[in-house]
Amino acid sequence: MNGERLRRFYQLVPPLAALLVFLPTVFNGFVNWDDDIYILRNPLLQDFSWQSLKAIFGGFYAHYYAPLTFLTYAAEYKLAGPAPWLYHLDNILLHAVNVWLAYRFLMLLCERPKVALLGATLLAVHPLRVESVAWVTERKDLLYSLFYLLSMNAYLRYARQGLRTAELAFSAFFCLLSLLCKPMAVTLPAALLIIDFHIKRRFSWRLLAEKLPHAALAAAFAFLTWLAQGHSTTGSGNLIANAETALSNVYFYLGKIMLPMNLSALYPPPTYALGLRNPLWFTIQVTAALGALYACWLLRRKMRVLATGLLFFLVTLSPVIQVVSIGWSGAADRYTYMPSLGIALILAAGAAALYGKLQKDGRKYMLAGVGIALAALSASSLARCFAWRDSITLWTDVLRNYPESAIALNNRGKAYAQAGDFAKAEADFTAALRTHPESVIFLSNRASASARLGHLETALQDLDKAIALVPDAPSAYNNRGAIYLLSGRPRHAAHDFQKALELQPGYQDAAHNLATSQKMLRSGTQTKRRPRDEQQGRRK
Repeated sequence: MNGERLRRFYQLVPPLAALLVFLPTVFNGFVNWDDDIYILRNPLLQDFSWQSLKAIFGGFYAHYYAPLTFLTYAAEYKLAGPAPWLYHLDNILLHAVNVWLAYRFLMLLCERPKVALLGATLLAVHPLRVESVAWVTERKDLLYSLFYLLSMNAYLRYARQGLRTAELAFSAFFCLLSLLCKPMAVTLPAALLIIDFHIKRRFSWRLLAEKLPHAALAAAFAFLTWLAQGHSTTGSGNLIANAETALSNVYFYLGKIMLPMNLSALYPPPTYALGLRNPLWFTIQVTAALGALYACWLLRRKMRVLATGLLFFLVTLSPVIQVVSIGWSGAADRYTYMPSLGIALILAAGAAALYGKLQKDGRKYMLAGVGIALAALSASSLARCFAWRDSITLWTDVLRNYPESAIALNNRGKAYAQAGDFAKAEADFTAALRTHPESVIFLSNRASASARLGHLETALQDLDKAIALVPDAPSAYNNRGAIYLLSGRPRHAAHDFQKALELQPGYQDAAHNLATSQKMLRSGTQTKRRPRDEQQGRRK
């Protein structure tokens, strides 16, 4: 096989590997971890019209601004409605395109086909990719990465092929599209500077001016994200504590990339007091980080790829390591989707360098070892795809690692309730309440499950406590009114439904239930239909 045919074959391997590993997710369903909020109950998707398009691009939804992502959901909803197969299929195809673009990027950056092949294949089959591909909500990762890679590829062509203005314009355009999919794309201007470093472009004012459109777009979307999150910051405000959190997250992600074990859809967020949690451990972390950066500086000429890969990893990961936290942001596998490209570059280049120094027999053993490692990663990813089959399998998987996770228990309880297994649902809500006994959400959800089991007085006790804790929660009044209806007390029920409507005008379930209770009061009959209660979830 000549060199050109070999390169064509190389660039087909990563996307084919991605398709084979993630194909089982086509048969998965939606999960109650934001899929319901972003897709199943998203009013913007129900009517694919100019009005809905204006709403998608003209405002925030669920404290998020990602109009292109919502546009893809709207198109899929128009074609397949709430059937999950099309959403999953599109995620798989987007991932396959992304790893092909990653191959092209590594080829343009390093001009070494074997490095590009190994790096892109590693990205294609690594278990950390499962969350972004198998979870429909995380279409955001796939789409922003698609345009992020297109932007970097266009910039590389600009830098390597005569500084053609059209390629730079394409790069800025793809930057805009990436930002319209997910705000993590704000790191793109810095990523372009890292590319300049790697290909040895001399620093100049023109070098900076080229990135001004990208930087202006990034600044605008950073401000939009701040607005969408409600100007909220959840960091402690203590610089040392925030630095400790950021360093811990960097080491956490590096560890998961190198040894992807005990992966979870939910990792308990670290709880740091103001100041240092462990001064000795923090000192070790800082020393190791500074040592690594100093080594990269010393080796920036002899081992430029090491500095490039590490800088790319740190820069693209920076929005989610909580140096400055906007909104709630814990550790998550999906955050590594684009940053892993930097580590894949280092590992692939290192493997290629080692391969070049080995003799014939050594090369055979090394190729076998690389093949076994990629097969093991593929098998692990394939197994994790089944963890995302539905809400029950997802939260059961989380609870294997974190058996006391209240969010996982609550969400699995909701899934059991939706499946009609109210005994298991009640048990999960009870377990969640052991760690959070004053959670109005958990109390309300257990009350709903208890009522379905006929434990009406127990349900009323939970709702009485929930209302005592938060007197202005409309869903708690609606749910308690529903229990009163079932227990034959329509006057008490009507009072609660009226209170729910006072707190939330237009509350449809409460309005429906109020009409039912008033009809019962007029006729003096018992209800024959179950009133509408509401189970509540905990969003990420």
